[in-house]
Amino acid sequence: MRQKAGWTIIVISCVIWTALLLVPFLSIGSDDKLRWGGALFLAGEITWYGGLFLLGPELITFIRAYLPRRFR
Repeated sequence: MRQKAGWTIIVISCVIWTALLLVPFLSIGSDDKLRWGGALFLAGEITWYGGLFLLGPELITFIRAYLPRRFR
C-alpha cells in the first residue's frame, strides 16, 4: 500500500512539473504567471519528496537493481 501510494505521488509530481511548462503560454498577466509558476514548483517539489519519503527502502532497492544493468 505504501509503495503504491509513493509511486502514485511521484507520478502526480511529474504531471505537475509538466503543467509548469505550460505556464508561460497562459493568457494571464506576468504577475499571475509568476504566482502560478511558483505554486506549481512548490507543489511539484513537495509531492516529489513526499513520494520518495514513502518509497524509502523500496526505491533504493529498485535503483540498486536497475543501475548495474544499465551501465554494463
